[in-house]
Amino acid sequence: MSLFDVFKKKKTNKEEIINVEEMMENHNKAISKPEEDIPSLKEENIVKIDYTDTIKNFSMAKKSMNAILHEYYICKIFSRVALSENEFLAQVKELEKLIDKINNDIYDIERSIDFYKKVNNTLNDEEIRINNRVDKLLMMQKAIKQRFLDINNLYYTHLKISTVSVCINKNNDQLEKFYELINNIIKKYKNITDAAYNLYYSSGEFIVSFVNELVECISYTNNSDYINKYNYAFFLNADAIITLEIQEWIELFNKIKFAFKLISNIEIDAYLKIKEKYNYFEAIYTILMMQSEMSSKKE
Repeated sequence: MSLFDVFKKKKTNKEEIINVEEMMENHNKAISKPEEDIPSLKEENIVKIDYTDTIKNFSMAKKSMNAILHEYYICKIFSRVALSENEFLAQVKELEKLIDKINNDIYDIERSIDFYKKVNNTLNDEEIRINNRVDKLLMMQKAIKQRFLDINNLYYTHLKISTVSVCINKNNDQLEKFYELINNIIKKYKNITDAAYNLYYSSGEFIVSFVNELVECISYTNNSDYINKYNYAFFLNADAIITLEIQEWIELFNKIKFAFKLISNIEIDAYLKIKEKYNYFEAIYTILMMQSEMSSKKE
C-alpha cells in the first residue's frame, strides 16, 4: 500500500480522497452556530460543566501541537517517496489547510477565554460555548493524529534508518527550514528523480570542498585528538571525487554528522559558514536517499 492510500477512505466499495475542504466547512458551521448546541437557559435546562476541565483540556491541546507539527513536517519531507509530484503537492496543500485551521481555532479560543476572564463573567452559556469549541478542537487534533499514525504504520516503518536519520533530533523549526531547503533544491529540476540524478553526478566538487572546510574547522578546536583522527583521509580516500555510491554516501554522512558535533564551540562566523554547507550536504543526502527508496520500490 502506498502512502497515498493512507489519505483515502472507502465509500460504497470505492476510494476517494478525504475532502479536507468539506471537513473544515462543516467545522466552521458548527462553530458559527454554537447556540444550536446550547440549551435554553431556563433553570431546568441549564447544563453544568466543569469549566476548570475545559481550560485544562485547552492547555493540553495547545501543548500537543508541537508533536502534531513534528509529524506534519516529517510527512511533508518523506511523502515524496510514495507520492507522484502532483499528488504530493495536493496532499501537502490539504495538510497545510488543516494545520492552519487548527492553529486559527487555538488562537480564537484563546482570545475568547482571555476576554471571558477580563469581564469576570460567570455566565453558564458562555462557558458551554467555549467548552464546545474546545471539544471540536480536540476532535480535529485526534483526527489528524490518526492520519499521521496511519502513515507511520503503513509506510514509514519500511523506510531505512539511513533515510530518516537525517531528521532525528531536529526540532520543528529546523524541520520546517530543512523541508524548504529540500524543496528549493528540487524546484530547480523537473522532479525529485531528475534532481537526484543531477546531484548524484555533480556533487563531487562540493563534497571535496566541504570536507576540506570541515577538517579546517576541526583544527580550530585545538584538540589534538580530534585533529589527528578527523583528517581528510578519514572522510575520503581520494583527492578528487566524481561520484559516490549510495553506500559511500551513507558512510560519509555518518562520519560527517558525528564530526560536525565536535566543532560547536569554534568561532561563530566560521561555524555559521560551515553550518550552511552542512545543511546543504544533509539536503542532498536526503534527496539521494529518498530517490533510492523510490527506486527500490519499483524493483
